[in-house]
Amino acid sequence: MLFARQIYSDYMKSFRKTMSDFLEEGLITDIEVGLGPAGEMRYPSYPETQGWCYDKYLQADFKAAATKAGHPEWELPDDAGEYNDTPDTTQFFGANGTYLTEKGKFFLTWYSNKLIKHGDQIPDLANQAFLGCKVKLAAKVSGIHWWYKDDSHAAELTSGYYNFE
Repeated sequence: MLFARQIYSDYMKSFRKTMSDFLEEGLITDIEVGLGPAGEMRYPSYPETQGWCYDKYLQADFKAAATKAGHPEWELPDDAGEYNDTPDTTQFFGANGTYLTEKGKFFLTWYSNKLIKHGDQIPDLANQAFLGCKVKLAAKVSGIHWWYKDDSHAAELTSGYYNFE
């Protein structure tokens, strides 16, 4: 994913160059750095089954991580249900669901850590791009709350927010 980060970095540097007069005059005071859908630091995640967000590179990364952890047989979740399913009707999010197993916890930790790493890297690129500018950099943290009262916190998990333990 180095290529995508490079594009984002180049875009921010180009913005700084193009808008340098406005930045120097203090006409632009804040820059919100988008970290995901709607600018929020999260994976596209609604509904739950549409939420697991991994391309071929993340699939390979997961496989390598699972193999390194001694579980080359582990695959990415395929039991989160269908579009209109509620968490309790799925194997992954249901009572005693996959999310509670060693495999589920491993996946959720890996998935969340990828988002956290992204949330570190992109603001770092923004800091580099706008170093010396008199602007405040901002980022949005998602307010995913539906299914909050469900034991699985399905909406949060598919967004990459893993707050168990």
